[in-house]
Amino acid sequence: MKRRAFLKLGTAGSSTLFFPSLVKAAKSVEADVVVVGGGVAGLSAAVAAAQKGMKVVLVEKNRELGGNTWISGGYYSAVNPELQKPMGINDSFELFYEQTLAAGKRKNNPKLARIMCFESLNSVKWLESMGMQFHPIVMESIGALWPRCHKPLLPDGQGFIRTLSGEAYKLGVRLFFNTSLIDLLKNDRGRISGAVLRGSDGKTLLIEATHGVILAAGGFGGNLAMVAQYNPSLKDATTDNVPSVSGEVLKIAARHGVALDDMDQVECLPGCPKGRTLRIRFHVDVPRFVLVDSSGNRFIREDSPRDELRDALLNAPGRIAFTIVDQEGYKSFSSHIQRDAVLGVESGDAFISDTLEGLAEQIRVPPGNLIKTIETYNEGVRLKKDVLGKHETKLLYEIKKPPFWAGIAGITVHSTLGGVRIDENTRCLSDENTVVPGLFAAGEITAGVHGANRVGGNGLLDAVVFGRVAGEKAAQGI
Repeated sequence: MKRRAFLKLGTAGSSTLFFPSLVKAAKSVEADVVVVGGGVAGLSAAVAAAQKGMKVVLVEKNRELGGNTWISGGYYSAVNPELQKPMGINDSFELFYEQTLAAGKRKNNPKLARIMCFESLNSVKWLESMGMQFHPIVMESIGALWPRCHKPLLPDGQGFIRTLSGEAYKLGVRLFFNTSLIDLLKNDRGRISGAVLRGSDGKTLLIEATHGVILAAGGFGGNLAMVAQYNPSLKDATTDNVPSVSGEVLKIAARHGVALDDMDQVECLPGCPKGRTLRIRFHVDVPRFVLVDSSGNRFIREDSPRDELRDALLNAPGRIAFTIVDQEGYKSFSSHIQRDAVLGVESGDAFISDTLEGLAEQIRVPPGNLIKTIETYNEGVRLKKDVLGKHETKLLYEIKKPPFWAGIAGITVHSTLGGVRIDENTRCLSDENTVVPGLFAAGEITAGVHGANRVGGNGLLDAVVFGRVAGEKAAQGI
């Protein structure tokens, strides 16, 4: 479609372009596929489309790639017998699928959940084929429910972004930074045919997408006002999302007839409480930590689903708890987590002491209670029987080697589980379940994959699996 045709669309009224004045004096670019969002979902989509020979443009709102992926824990769930069997871990795709449905309270779209689980190993192999490296063991992140989390060699989400961006550059994906989606274009057949963008200089850019537009801009976890609008119980929560994950693209999709589902479903993790900004992540490895309230007592098993952990924290006195680890636990964490803990000691978000009694005094809980809590927990580890029901396979490490560490754990918004409705081909759907032609979506911007609760390690998995699907299906022009 040439510039003249774009301008004609711009004068056709709001059903075609919600801001027709934007096309005046706008520069235009042609592509086969346009991807909105440069996190792991968007990069996966861009790479997959480019691998099919498509001319791809990727649009990123920030000045660099990564989004929430860059600051994520990096844990990636996948059934992988090659790694699991030598560790004595029995797993299967069916078990993974059933756990995902059960954790999501069966509010998941079962077709989407099945694709994600059964493509988990293929997605690992796809990433590894591009140079992605994981540790040769698996573990269980908080809320993961089973030891199948792959841990990248590089800390946090760096490995995913470096691997996929390198492949994107190699395949000739064209990148636009500091550029936001303003609207979508439709052709005279009602198909989404392009994107209207605005750069940091205020200038408008129109990009034709002959095969499709893929929305991969994330959810709205960085917009706490929007979170509270859909889930008022979280009005005092903090967020670990980057500010740019703010929901604008969701609103644009809705304007073009895309259904939004499950917008009240918000996943939270232990994090910094209101008024603080440094998040202490001692909770990332379930066998390594215990969670205690302001009385120094455990109040929920640490391997509980994330929605149960969220609700327990919401009901804890003052909505404050503490994650407790020993020195061996601290040393097992990534360099970034260790760095934040040290900074946290200086800022008052983390605490360290050679004795449990000293630690209790620092976090202002009854010393006798904390000491008894840890002694009882350690006995449960030795007997493989926990008083709160933590599964025996997670009872691996006693908390006994000083110094002892504590991190403040309040309610932090981690991800939003609602978003645009998609089918198994990642095509966006209307309220009537009709396809919005030419428009695809992948990653956290979508609904239906996780239901009411996202299993730990499934966020990045979802993004890669469905980013790849979106890129391939957009390339087909379905």
